[in-house]
Amino acid sequence: MALERLEAITKKTCRAFLLTAIFGAVFPSVSQAVELASHQAAYRLSLAEKKGNAQIVDLNGILTVRLERSCDGWILAQKMSQQFDSPTLGIGGSDSSSAIMETFDGKKYRFNTRQKNGDVVLDIRGVVKKGRNGEMVLRYTKPIVKSKELHRDTVFPIEHTRQLIALAMAGKKQAAYRVFDGFDGASGHFVTAVIGARDNNKKGSNLISPLLKGTQWNMGLAYFPLEGKASAPVMEMTAILLENGIAESIIYKYERFSILAELEKIERVENPVCE
Repeated sequence: MALERLEAITKKTCRAFLLTAIFGAVFPSVSQAVELASHQAAYRLSLAEKKGNAQIVDLNGILTVRLERSCDGWILAQKMSQQFDSPTLGIGGSDSSSAIMETFDGKKYRFNTRQKNGDVVLDIRGVVKKGRNGEMVLRYTKPIVKSKELHRDTVFPIEHTRQLIALAMAGKKQAAYRVFDGFDGASGHFVTAVIGARDNNKKGSNLISPLLKGTQWNMGLAYFPLEGKASAPVMEMTAILLENGIAESIIYKYERFSILAELEKIERVENPVCE
């Protein structure tokens, strides 16, 4: 049971950042322009909170994120390494890496993720293509080959982040989307968001960088499975999110504990010259 819990940490903490009755519909796209910043960031991981029956007593690690603009779309690469102390498993660790490519027009999305927890290795790869009539076909190529159709309202992680920022800029307080990232082999999630008030002054990090200037919002997200009628989310997260898409801090909330990701390093990535 403890092993299953620790595997869940590895699978879900790499999720990219990035309500009507309750999931009867999703919010439409917002046209307000959002300029994301190409950047590379490093976050320090630590155990933020635990309940009495948690199968983990300590955790630390590092999460690196690189978001860069290509001529056709966005490329996002993430790596996470963490060490944990469990009363049942002792001291152990897990590593994971993932990469996605999302075209600007939303018509193609590639993903791959590899996660290792002890002797357990999970390797997931696939692609989603949007057809001429708006149909979205998902094709997994690993660990098994299978295809299925996604809901036409599905958005991918980077567009999801852009939409949340656009809604925040427009003064909206709630949002709900069908989001697919491919990181765990599922068909996606309903992701509900609560958007806090605009804050032009609060500083969520001690770092000094031009990338960390501008408006920011506190956002809370809850991930619900698409299948079934789950009344509770499989994961929740809160983040201090800047208008350029950079998260200054993130808290991943699970049933028995929470993990804090604090920004330690940030640098700009130059955009390509495209014809």
